[in-house]
Amino acid sequence: MELPASVDVVVVGASTAGLLIARWLAEAGVDVAVLEAGPVGQAASGRGLGLVEHGVLEHPGRTVASLGPERAAALWGWAARSRQLLDALGLFEATGTVWASVFDGEAGDIERSVAALQGLGVAAEALESAEVSRRTGGRFEQRGLALPGDGRVPLGHLQTLTRLAEAAGVSVHTGAAVTSLRNGVEGLEVAVGEGRVAAEAVVLACGVGAASLHPALAGLMPVRDQGLRVEGRLPSGSITAGRAGQGWTCWRVDDDGVRVSGARWASPHLEVGERDASVIVPSIQSKLEGFARQRLGLDGPVVERWAWVFAQSPDGLPVVGPLPGDPRLVGCVGFGATPLGLEVAAARSVAEGLLEGEGEVEVPWMLSSRRIVRWRYGR
Repeated sequence: MELPASVDVVVVGASTAGLLIARWLAEAGVDVAVLEAGPVGQAASGRGLGLVEHGVLEHPGRTVASLGPERAAALWGWAARSRQLLDALGLFEATGTVWASVFDGEAGDIERSVAALQGLGVAAEALESAEVSRRTGGRFEQRGLALPGDGRVPLGHLQTLTRLAEAAGVSVHTGAAVTSLRNGVEGLEVAVGEGRVAAEAVVLACGVGAASLHPALAGLMPVRDQGLRVEGRLPSGSITAGRAGQGWTCWRVDDDGVRVSGARWASPHLEVGERDASVIVPSIQSKLEGFARQRLGLDGPVVERWAWVFAQSPDGLPVVGPLPGDPRLVGCVGFGATPLGLEVAAARSVAEGLLEGEGEVEVPWMLSSRRIVRWRYGR
C-alpha cells in the first residue's frame, strides 16, 4: 500500500497500543495511518505469552512497598481498566493466574503480596504447594499466590486488532520503518525511507524504536526475551496461565501445546541491551525447557523456539502522554516484559487525549510522560 502524503495522525508501531489508538481515533472520524517496520504481529506485545496481569514484573507485595499504597492503588486501578477494555473488545480470557514459588525465601513474598493486595481490595489467595500443583497440573513444592482477576488474550490478538483497525478506516503500512521526525511546513513530517508523511500529531507506540525518534526517550533500553512451545498439555489443572519464581518465568496452556517464556536470568547481563531478535540463546532455552520438564511435567518435544525484543524504561514503567518540547508528539511506550496489564488503558488515555484534550481517567504520575524530565535532569 502506498504511503499517504498526509494524514491527521501517524501512529508509529503496530503494537497493541498502536493499533487500538489508531482504531479508536478512526472510529471518531480521524484520518490515521499506522507505520510498522516489520510484518503484522511481530511487535513485542504479540510475541510474548499474552498474559494480562497487574503489569509489573515482580511480586506484587514488592511493588506496593516501593510505590506506597496510594500510588499502588492507582497502578492497580489502571490495570483493572486495561482488563475492562479488553473484555469490552472481546479479547480478555478470564483464566486467573497462579504465581508459583520455586526459590528459597519466596514464602515471605507470597504472604506480603496477599496482605498488600487485599489491602488494596484486590482478590488474592495464598496457596499451599499441593494446591498450587493441583490448580496448575504442575509439580511445585512451595507455596504460591492465586490471582483470580488476571487472565490472558487469545493468541494472534495483534492480527485481530489489525483487521479491526483497517475495518474502521485505518491504513496500516508494514515494512515502513520510520527513520526521523521533524517539524515541516505542513506540520510534523515523518520520514520513511525516501518518503515523507505529514501529520498534525504523531504517536510513538513502537517500543525500543522510539528511543531514536525523540531525545526524551533515549533512556528506553532494548531487552531480549525468549520463548518455546512444547507439544502436549498438562495432565490436569484448571489454571491455564501462570508465573513462577521472582516473576522471571511464565507459561500458558493452549490446544497446540504449552508455551514457556522468560528465564533471562540465565544470561549474565539479563539480555539488557540486546536488539537482535533472531538470536536464540542456548542457556536460556535450556532453563525454559528444564522448567517445562521438571516443574510442568511435560515430556513432549519442543516444536518451536523464538525470541523478541521489548522496551524497558529506566524505572520499569511505561511512558504515556505528550513528550517534552512538543505536545503534538505523544508517547505510549516502555511497557516492558508484561505489557498487556497497562498497555490497553494507556492506549485509551492517549486516544481520549488526542480527541478531547484529556483522558477520562487521569494518567497516574508514575506512568505519565511528565516524569521523564527526571531521567534527563535528575529533578
